[in-house]
Amino acid sequence: SLMDRRNDRAVPCGGGDCGGGGVMLVFSGEVFADFFQFYIADVGKKLADLPMWNEEEVQRRLAISNGLVAFRTLQNHNVPVSISIHSEKPDNELGAAHIAECSMESSGKLMIAGCTDFAADAAQFSVRPGRLRVSYECVEPEAATENDVAENCHYFIKLWPSEDLTVAVTRETPRGGW
Repeated sequence: SLMDRRNDRAVPCGGGDCGGGGVMLVFSGEVFADFFQFYIADVGKKLADLPMWNEEEVQRRLAISNGLVAFRTLQNHNVPVSISIHSEKPDNELGAAHIAECSMESSGKLMIAGCTDFAADAAQFSVRPGRLRVSYECVEPEAATENDVAENCHYFIKLWPSEDLTVAVTRETPRGGW
């Protein structure tokens, strides 16, 4: 249920307060990727603010709107997602087949939800206010068929303070249409 996904407390890992190269896991669970997408956004953002996907955004699996980042998935159902906060740029996830990065501004409280979820029910977590770098990493296991890949992906979102404003795909595995 939606309430099972609420995660108002961070689970510290490593450095706990994200100091000294630490990392803090703030969400680990499933998100309903209806229409092959989910997002993180400042708490209070309206679902009407979701971006419309253009061809470039579909290819990079990442769309950006003011205070909101949408992520394209290979599945149209619940997907496993992990979100962590880092004190500096983290290493890429081992086995990530697709990695895209962008930036977002945050007031200090973010939510994660599917595009058809109710924002009031979304899992929320605290971050440092200001500009954050966002890395979206899709781990796609070695699989015999395209369907096996799509059904066994795990999505990692890593956040850290940065003034970098670029949008970039640093590793790409092209997939078919939506």
